[in-house]
Amino acid sequence: MQNFKNLIKFTSLGLLLIGLFLLGQNYIITKAQSAGGLSIAPNTQSDVNQLATKAWFIETIEAGKSVQREAKIKNNSLEKKEVNLVAKDAIQTLDGGFSYKENLELDNEVGSWIKTESRNLILEAGETKIVKFEIFVPAETKPGEYAGVIAVDLKPIDAGNGISVENRVGARIYITVPGALNISTNIENLDFVLPGKTNYKDFLKIPTEYDNIFVAFKLTNTGNIFTKNYLNLTIKNGEKETQKTIDIDLMPRQPGIIQYINIGKKWQAGETYTLSYSGQVRPNINFNKPEEIASKTISSQEPISVNFTSQILNQIKTDKQEAFKTDPELQKNSLYEVKEKTSEAKKENSSNQNFIQIVIIAVLVTLIIVGLLGIITYLVIKKNQKIKKVSPAEYQEDLVNKDY
Repeated sequence: MQNFKNLIKFTSLGLLLIGLFLLGQNYIITKAQSAGGLSIAPNTQSDVNQLATKAWFIETIEAGKSVQREAKIKNNSLEKKEVNLVAKDAIQTLDGGFSYKENLELDNEVGSWIKTESRNLILEAGETKIVKFEIFVPAETKPGEYAGVIAVDLKPIDAGNGISVENRVGARIYITVPGALNISTNIENLDFVLPGKTNYKDFLKIPTEYDNIFVAFKLTNTGNIFTKNYLNLTIKNGEKETQKTIDIDLMPRQPGIIQYINIGKKWQAGETYTLSYSGQVRPNINFNKPEEIASKTISSQEPISVNFTSQILNQIKTDKQEAFKTDPELQKNSLYEVKEKTSEAKKENSSNQNFIQIVIIAVLVTLIIVGLLGIITYLVIKKNQKIKKVSPAEYQEDLVNKDY
């Protein structure tokens, strides 16, 4: 009986742990970088404390040197896939996000540093292939952090009306070229968005109520490492104070990004408003980073002040109305139509992948449930089993009283 209980206990624990582990691994790899039934990730054993290296290549390479790496590409769908393997430079989106150049755009950094042994691949359903590639950093490359991707492109999908949807999934590549690393962010044109101010015309195209308080500014990474920028905007009018906290990621050697921030308050005619900011600039990618790269504090020199009048409010209202009357793009919903068709095409293309993921998750959840039921069974058996302890005299008396 004891051996049976131990069997239930250890088998149940094993199933539970295996199910939880595999479910976590499936989530990390699939969530990080899979699309169109494909996934791509480093084919290397990474430090368990650096989960990002399971999905990204994070390298330190001296200028003029090269490294050899391998990427694991898997077809998770139920059909054969023909793909192209590409390497592209990373670029910064308008909101500070991570993206990469289109195929026709010229690569000047990481995308041009990567040489692969194969460009065109055919993967059968469920097949995994290992692809070797070389990263060579040119000798004239300056110190700093660089980024790109190694990606697989699926054949474009025709969404109709001349719309072509491309599916691409890539593994990020972060490269640190050793040398003097510096952290720096420049903030320009910080001001209330008002008639006659910088970026006022672009603000008129934003679908928002005319009397909302907006602040605009331009942020540029002037250092040579990736940064995360935390800004705290403070707006005062009389004894009232409003604060708005934002965080923005910035890449080095990229154009600055313009931000329009809705403060969440309404303009009040006759009030005097002041605007100031403070914040910190911190390293964003914390791998391969020397400890001396510290955060920097930034703040405005003097508050920006404006006396807000009813005339200004009426001017904003009039300009908003005119912008919507004269701009055809604001009067039609063509972008929504394109997004809908694109979305439907992507849903159809990923249906097989979703089915496989559901099956995998169902199996893993079943393992977990079986493990839990086994543990519950073990605990019930242990609780219900009562072992009666008797003395030698009671044992002898029991033998005498038995009817044979």
